[in-house]
Amino acid sequence: MTVNGGATLAVEWLSRREGERPIVAQLFGVLETPARNALFRAAVAERRYFVEASTGGADGHRHAQVHYSCVEEAEPLVDLVQELGPSLAGPLGVHLDEVRRVERQLTVHHAGGFYRPHRDDQGEEASRRALTYVYYFHGRRRWRGGELAFSGEPGLVVEPTDNSLVVFAASLEHEVRPVVAETALAFEDGRFTLNGWLWR
Repeated sequence: MTVNGGATLAVEWLSRREGERPIVAQLFGVLETPARNALFRAAVAERRYFVEASTGGADGHRHAQVHYSCVEEAEPLVDLVQELGPSLAGPLGVHLDEVRRVERQLTVHHAGGFYRPHRDDQGEEASRRALTYVYYFHGRRRWRGGELAFSGEPGLVVEPTDNSLVVFAASLEHEVRPVVAETALAFEDGRFTLNGWLWR
C-alpha cells in the first residue's frame, strides 16, 4: 500500500477462513526507525501520566494503564492512520467516506494485563467509531502473550509485532489476551500500543 510521500507498506489481510472477506488489516514496518524510537522514548518519559484504565466501572474487565492525552510524537502515526483509513475500510466491510475525528491514547500492559472481550462501538457516542487501530511498539520483549484475539468461529489471533499496525471494524468483538512474564516488568518493558478509533 502506497502512502503520501511514495512510501510502500506491506499489508496482510487476515480473515477467519480462507476465501472470506478479511476482518483485519495488519501493516508492517509502519514508522521509520527514528520516528518509532522517538515515540517509545516519549511514552516511557510520560510514565507519571499513565493511569489505571477504566471501562465504565466493570470490575475485572480490564487491567492496563492508559495515557489519555497522548504525546506529540504520536502525530506521524495518527496522520498515517487518517490517510489510510478510508482505503482500508472498504475491504474490511466498513463504510467510511471521510474521517471526522481520530481518537488516540497510549496504553501499556505489564505482567497480568488483559482486556476481556468487548466491542469499541458500544454506547451512544461510541457508535460513531468506524475503525479501531492498534500500533505496537515495545522495547525488550521480556513477556509473552498479549495477542489481539477476535471472537467468532473460527477465532482469529494477531501477534503484537513491534512496529506493526492493526486495523479492524470497531464493531468486532475482540480481546487482549493476558500478558505473561516470568518476573515483574519495569515500566519500559511493557507491551506498549498507540491505539484509538477513526470516527465517521
